[in-house]
Amino acid sequence: MRYVTRAGVVLEIGRVDRRALDALHVPEPTPPTRPVETWGGVVENVPDRQNSAYQQVLYEWRVTVWRTQLRAIAPALTVALDAAQRQHLDALRAIGLGDGTPSDFLRLLVDTPDQAAIVEAVYYQSTVTARGIAEAAERLAYTWRGRPLQTWAVGYTHGQRGALAVDMQAAFRSGLTWTQFCDLDGPTQSAHVAFWNLEDKLNWLVQSGN
Repeated sequence: MRYVTRAGVVLEIGRVDRRALDALHVPEPTPPTRPVETWGGVVENVPDRQNSAYQQVLYEWRVTVWRTQLRAIAPALTVALDAAQRQHLDALRAIGLGDGTPSDFLRLLVDTPDQAAIVEAVYYQSTVTARGIAEAAERLAYTWRGRPLQTWAVGYTHGQRGALAVDMQAAFRSGLTWTQFCDLDGPTQSAHVAFWNLEDKLNWLVQSGN
């Protein structure tokens, strides 16, 4: 996939092993608490998300998460920098900006909207995404009573699988090992998840007689 940024940087966007994306985890900071008197005079400690020190830590956490994500997707990108762009990047590194990794050009030469679009494109091609599932559901064209199946509500239990568990279940139900599933491109992974989601929903509706 070819992408040209607003600054004229040309990229070829590929994919990374989804397990590298699954492994990204920077624990979110826990907000401090403050005592609050509730009904009946009972005092409870509630999260104080407006605490100024916590807001600063939260901002730093978001920056760390974003930079970690940019480093993770950088191997999926092939960048064509011209001489002026390379000199600009070298000059920024010379004054202490950047850490000499391939993600430097993303952080230093690409603006925020382009960064978000590039991250989305790598995720789309590498793993299961809402976009990939929606596209697959449209192609699969399941319906119930003449309406797209995904528009129908179904009953739910109190239990719920996490996103990774949903993907793993789709892989195993499709007769794939997790390694085989991860080797598929993102849209194909999404198609497996969409198929089993729709199958389960259709079976529930058939059995419930709605």
